[in-house]
Amino acid sequence: MSDHRDQQLHFRVSKPELERIRNKMEASGILSIGSYLRKMALDGYCLHLDLPQLRRMVYLLQMCSNNLNQYAKVANENGRVYAADMEDLRVRLCSVIDNILAEKPKDYEGFLQRLEQQGYEVKRGKYTSVKGARQKRFIRFRTLGAGYSEEELKAVLAGEAEHRPRQKCPAPEQKFQMLVDIQAKLAEGKGAGFARWAKQHNLKEMSRTLVFLQENKIGGIEEMQERVDAATARYHELGDSIKASEMRLAEIAVLKAHIINYAKTRPAYDAYRKTGYSKRFLETHRTEITLHKAAKAAFDEANLKTLPKAKELDAEYFKLLTEKKARYPDYRKAKEEMQELLRAQKNIELFFDEEKNPKQTEHSR
Repeated sequence: MSDHRDQQLHFRVSKPELERIRNKMEASGILSIGSYLRKMALDGYCLHLDLPQLRRMVYLLQMCSNNLNQYAKVANENGRVYAADMEDLRVRLCSVIDNILAEKPKDYEGFLQRLEQQGYEVKRGKYTSVKGARQKRFIRFRTLGAGYSEEELKAVLAGEAEHRPRQKCPAPEQKFQMLVDIQAKLAEGKGAGFARWAKQHNLKEMSRTLVFLQENKIGGIEEMQERVDAATARYHELGDSIKASEMRLAEIAVLKAHIINYAKTRPAYDAYRKTGYSKRFLETHRTEITLHKAAKAAFDEANLKTLPKAKELDAEYFKLLTEKKARYPDYRKAKEEMQELLRAQKNIELFFDEEKNPKQTEHSR
């Protein structure tokens, strides 16, 4: 059917009929009366799908996509993503809380509903905790720092206290920026004005790059590559160390849970054994016996002949947690140093490529 509509139809209706037509048009979700009448005349019906669950799903997918884009950017820049790179999830949660409190919800439940609307899953209970779209674990409000515990938030909502947003640390200013690949941009269709700006930008940033190289006493390409390799190795070494600590912390938490379950369920399992492994006893105490068997299987898999004491596990857990937190500043510093060196290396490579092909750049302009 042709989309070119050059024919007009005119007909009269009464005022009540016009009112009924407008009401039905609004109910169908169509804004144009001409479109509504044409649809009804040609097809005889209009479908209006009201799918709030679908809209909610689309919103959550957009949230996931935004987070994935950020993690993909980090992964592409550094080759890996560590837990320290995801610390911004907690900062983002604080920022979302700040914005919601600024809108002054009526009560605590209204505040939690607003969090849910922002894509967070809320777990209500003794300690309120929330989980974002890309988080594996819930975060309790009381772990976010001063001003964000459940009691403090309720006091703010009740008008008994004033909320003070967390002080955001300013992002470190880059000593120099990446050069612009002028040839590639011109090939994409950029004009002469952009080329003039890019040339000035590259000269300025290249001079800053040279200052950076002088400050860090880097005198050649080979030395640059050595520094890049060393900084990258240091970054991954610290990241792997943090990751290993996190894995061991998780192992300790699981092992401790098995030890507690094993001790609690041992009387029930001993009684089950004395009954000759009675099926009736098993049906009555299935939960306790299942937990006991799972704990015993975990001990056998770990080849534990004697179970460690809970105090020893707690001491190891606290030591690992303290060491992991202490590594974060060094990890972030190593990450910044690696990124600066990689950026300087790319600038030098691009600068010499431009110098090798000046005629091609000029011809493209």
